[in-house]
Amino acid sequence: MKKFCAVLCTFVLVIVLGLPVAAEGINGSAADIAPDILAPAAYVVNLDTNIVVYEKNSETPLQAASLTKLMTTLLLLENYQDQLDTISLTAPSYIYDLIWEKTTNASTADIRKGETQTLRNLLYAMMLPSANEAAYIVADYMGGGSIDNFVAMMNEEAARI
Repeated sequence: MKKFCAVLCTFVLVIVLGLPVAAEGINGSAADIAPDILAPAAYVVNLDTNIVVYEKNSETPLQAASLTKLMTTLLLLENYQDQLDTISLTAPSYIYDLIWEKTTNASTADIRKGETQTLRNLLYAMMLPSANEAAYIVADYMGGGSIDNFVAMMNEEAARI
């Protein structure tokens, strides 16, 4: 059994280590051999060499969508990590007008107008069902009642990063 496991491990190592070498010999660009990407855009960079490995519609402006939820989560954790269970927020009604004004198929956690949630619950709602209303509630709070203020905070953080 030991001999079989050793042979199997050796085979796997040879395959795994040999694939990058074999891939270098392939003619054509990465776009020619890349799998079909269903997303409207993609961008892959080798961070060791800063070489763009693959791109699709990289110059096309797209909505930030859930990236804003990730930035909201980052700012929430940076600023309120120790207060996730002690701060509770009530969803202002204007947030729901913003969400449904922009789209009819917004991802939500079914947080209702006037409902109160802890920062931790809002954090989970942003991360698990990708809830737009949870992100807006946090943005409203962190922006001092102004989504525009929060957008400025996100832009500052993005520039800093």
